[in-house]
Amino acid sequence: MAGIGSPSGGCGDSIGHYFSIIRFGFWGYSPSKTAAARLRYLNSCPGAAANEGTVMLIQTMYGAIP
Repeated sequence: MAGIGSPSGGCGDSIGHYFSIIRFGFWGYSPSKTAAARLRYLNSCPGAAANEGTVMLIQTMYGAIP
């Protein structure tokens, strides 16, 4: 997800789940709610705290895109 090659191991399901997280507000798709929910998901992964830079890179690149 960080832009380094293609998914390996068991990452495909996690990446699919990340992009399936989409949140809506009163007026429809909400980029800020989607980004917040995706960040919570990333931070729930083991090792997220130790890889904060990578987590934030992923979030910056993909956090709010529908």
